[in-house]
Amino acid sequence: MIRAASLSALLSLVSACGGGATGPSLGSGTSGSMDGGGTAGGSDSTGAAGTGDTQASGGVDSAANDVVVALPQTSPETQQFFDELATAVCAKAAACKSALYHYSSPEACKAALLADWKAEHLALLVGQGKMLLSVDNAIQCKKDIAAKCDALAGPPLSSCILAVHGAVQKGKPCIPGGCATTVCQSAGGFCGVCTDAIAEGNTCAKTAHCNPGQVCAGGLCKVPGTVPNLGKCTHTSDCVATSYCGPGGQCAPRLEAGKPCTPKEAGCKSGLVCRVNADAAASCAAPGKAGEACYGLKVTGNIASECEAGLRCIPPSDAFKSSLPKGKCLPLATPGQPCESALQCGKGEAVCTAGKCAPLPGKGQPCAVAPELTDALVCAPGHLCDAASKTCQPGPAVGMACGASWVRCPAGQWCGPSSVCVALGGIGAKCDLAVGEGCLPQLTCDEDAKCRAWPQCLP
Repeated sequence: MIRAASLSALLSLVSACGGGATGPSLGSGTSGSMDGGGTAGGSDSTGAAGTGDTQASGGVDSAANDVVVALPQTSPETQQFFDELATAVCAKAAACKSALYHYSSPEACKAALLADWKAEHLALLVGQGKMLLSVDNAIQCKKDIAAKCDALAGPPLSSCILAVHGAVQKGKPCIPGGCATTVCQSAGGFCGVCTDAIAEGNTCAKTAHCNPGQVCAGGLCKVPGTVPNLGKCTHTSDCVATSYCGPGGQCAPRLEAGKPCTPKEAGCKSGLVCRVNADAAASCAAPGKAGEACYGLKVTGNIASECEAGLRCIPPSDAFKSSLPKGKCLPLATPGQPCESALQCGKGEAVCTAGKCAPLPGKGQPCAVAPELTDALVCAPGHLCDAASKTCQPGPAVGMACGASWVRCPAGQWCGPSSVCVALGGIGAKCDLAVGEGCLPQLTCDEDAKCRAWPQCLP
């Protein structure tokens, strides 16, 4: 599903931002509908020129190439923006030792973000003139991200929200972020109507309904970081710096060392973290140093919840069989560096072999062992371990089991609702609306759970 202009949500993939904010277009600055320059073919970033709600020749079961030829051009400028934005986010997250950054390199982080962002959807809409790329805000967004470390962990950045915005006028059907001077409001579905943004202090249901840069905090549009103690909140970033969003959705004073805490609320004073002990009780304390034991894994499953910046709570090699009872604070490792666990080597990128991080094995290579991930032998994404030869072979094929991070479907397939690999669908094919998956990269899963070049609600 298109996540139009929801860059605060995108940033949350490597940070702790509260997300989902979308907003109206610029009040000033340069905007324009960028012309696409792609050519017909099978890549994710190009498509032949076309207009209207074009159907692929041959019906809804047309081959992938037929679908691609039927699509309008994309916007290379928009794709460049997302490419540069991913580079900026990953570089800053790595430099700031962001708690949720868990990749062996910024390049691996960038590849993961771009795959999840599906930027070609926005590029397609810009190419059609249904969305606009703001050059000024695109430049400012990258500057704002690079300016300070807490830009990643703070509230939505207005410049990023407005970088790609809509061309739809007030009163017309829209998708999130698709309005020219207003916001797209809906009762909860993907499609809505362009309506004036809700002013600060008024009742709201979503951050997307408030003015750009504001959040829906405790049911009211608010400037983030301004809600005082006892005020209603939705996220800790809603509250003033000395408070956090505590029990009952109210801002409360941050907790002193030794005070009981809830790991997910992150309510401790600056310099402290919510550390879990061997009995699964949690209290505010100094973060764990390299080599120290950590226990948050069995409460939150978050490998970065309680160690010093740059360290991760890495489970032991027998973690799969022991339900992650205890870990150790260790630094992330890159390929070739010493390691104690595959989880120390990056997010699903490598295994720990003979005490060093090594890439996941591919076609014809011996299957790897990663007991902290699974009791099965593992291979690179798009490969399975052949039981007879114990070597990695291309797969899984359509219909093969998937779903675990070490068994991912190859290009052109997705892990369907029944946790089996399914071929991506063309225009008109059924898709999973709940997760927005099942369509070819150039398409989106529309409100009727079918793949389309753009949502039906767009004019």
